[in-house]
Amino acid sequence: MKMKNSLSLLPDEVQQLLDAGTKYVIRIKMPEDEIVRFDDMIRGEIKNETGLVDDKVLLKADGMPTYHLAVVVDDYLMKITHAFRGEEWLPSAPVHVLLWKYLFGLDKMPKWAHLPLILGPSGKLSKRDGAKYGFPVFAMNWLDPKNNELTEGFKEKGFLPEAFINLLAMLGWNAGTEQELFTKEELIENFSLERVHSAGAKFDYEKAKWFNAEWIKKLETKNYELGIKNDFAAKGIIIDDNAKFEVILNLVKKDVHC
Repeated sequence: MKMKNSLSLLPDEVQQLLDAGTKYVIRIKMPEDEIVRFDDMIRGEIKNETGLVDDKVLLKADGMPTYHLAVVVDDYLMKITHAFRGEEWLPSAPVHVLLWKYLFGLDKMPKWAHLPLILGPSGKLSKRDGAKYGFPVFAMNWLDPKNNELTEGFKEKGFLPEAFINLLAMLGWNAGTEQELFTKEELIENFSLERVHSAGAKFDYEKAKWFNAEWIKKLETKNYELGIKNDFAAKGIIIDDNAKFEVILNLVKKDVHC
């Protein structure tokens, strides 16, 4: 089915619509029978048939660019060399490749890596999963400005930063060993794109709590005792014997279960 646009209308008809102030959008015209190829750092060579991709809107009727145009221009202006994004953008990749080709040249296009999605109990992990199943999905408390709804974050649930970084790194990646606990420095040293999975990673809240418990045991109490004191203070409990408090924390943390 052909759209009513400047390609299907006569030039005089197009001009009449423009003169009448008719609102319009600007789309990319996808070639009919081409194969668009690009190399993905995780998935290897990706091929797309242009005949299966619709003519995406680039500029809306109000003149605002859509993501498809904005991301290409933004990456070009910022001289981005490597772009990492979720695999949900794979279907739009041929549009972006052609925009790079038409606007700036493929030699200017950054290298791409389409990362696997983090999956919840019913598909792509979302904040609705957190509300439904009782686990956090944000790093810290997040207030939805639309409905003033507060979603509790990992920080407020008592997760240590070290545990949070560790559990995120292990979603869709592994070092090729049995090791699961990594410091940030160890992650930097061991990480490679070759070991990033192409399939989605299932989020397991029980496993996340295990990471937190292990890091509570692993770290010296000075790394988190101030946070515990603040939590106690919020409940009207003041800790005034620091030495005894440290002894208690060291005793308790050995058998902690989150």
